[in-house]
Amino acid sequence: MAPRARRPKLETMADVRTEAGRLYRDALAGRLPVRDATAMAHLLRVVVETLKAETVQQDIVVIQNPRSFE
Repeated sequence: MAPRARRPKLETMADVRTEAGRLYRDALAGRLPVRDATAMAHLLRVVVETLKAETVQQDIVVIQNPRSFE
């Protein structure tokens, strides 16, 4: 049975930044092939865009209905 893959928390920009730093350090140290780190970094970019879109959506809700957050 293969070892269980690590599943980092990616709920905030800080979480994504931490994971990106880990990927960079692992690739630099030779613990992760650069090609794999690059692919993972592209996926992290998708997570960043999703987090940004979620923030924009929340801002739109507040603008449209400011009383819902009083």
